[in-house]
Amino acid sequence: MLHSRLILLAALAGLLSGCGSVTVGHLPDPPSDDAVADANQAFKKCLADADTQLDDGKANAMTVADAIEPRCAVQFAALQGIMGQGLTPYDAHLRRDAMGMSENFMITSYVLQRRSAKSGN
Repeated sequence: MLHSRLILLAALAGLLSGCGSVTVGHLPDPPSDDAVADANQAFKKCLADADTQLDDGKANAMTVADAIEPRCAVQFAALQGIMGQGLTPYDAHLRRDAMGMSENFMITSYVLQRRSAKSGN
């Protein structure tokens, strides 16, 4: 009985000794500048097309952004994926979450910038 407990404790100690060290395997290469630019451009084109169709210049900009968001979800997801390349899985997850939380803010800002450009301000 004592012998089996010692073996169990030794095995547990061996397992726990590796918990303090983090070994990162080979990470994929980060995305190329061209890949980032292409994904960003595709997202911006989608925003421009949707904004042209949906924004009458009178509706609340956040309401317009809410309508644009699902129309550009595929392009936004592609951009999130590109921006997560070359990161650890955890860091890629954090990047996707951060981008997701600011998606509506980015689109609302885009709508307001387009309105400002249309009015010449």
